[in-house]
Amino acid sequence: MRNRLGMTQEAVANASGGQLKREEVVKIESGTLQASSYKQRAGLVAAFGLDHGSLDAYLGGGLEIDGALKIIRERASTGERVVEREERYPNRARAIEMNKSRWSVETAEQLASVALKSDNDLSVPQWTQKGDAIEARVRGKAVGVVVDTTEDEFAEEAKLKKLRRGAKKR
Repeated sequence: MRNRLGMTQEAVANASGGQLKREEVVKIESGTLQASSYKQRAGLVAAFGLDHGSLDAYLGGGLEIDGALKIIRERASTGERVVEREERYPNRARAIEMNKSRWSVETAEQLASVALKSDNDLSVPQWTQKGDAIEARVRGKAVGVVVDTTEDEFAEEAKLKKLRRGAKKR
């Protein structure tokens, strides 16, 4: 894709918004690195101007290069820019990166798609807690165990804030 877009490996790294180093681009192209982390995929999304779904389809073989290039050109012609989730919630990106060795890719992707009711970012431990809950559901689904998903995550967040305010008053 890089060659078809007329980009150098260095240009891809620079366009990734600091998510990828040139050496990683080389390894991804050669196949020695699978671009399996959220950070690497976010870098490719930023560099090429694709959305996550289209990039995943392309990397998984469900979208041919000509289809991917068409999407890129259409987005560029309309001036549409992919706004990365970690720009809005940087602590979420940190939590995903810190826990990538113990969470599945599905968990990281689900956590990355969580939209909060407010623009205030959670702390890394709070994002980690949400990721752990998602991982439990993912693992439960994988082995056929039913996991209760009715708990309101935002109610838990409100309880934590209330406890913090009470601790500050003391």
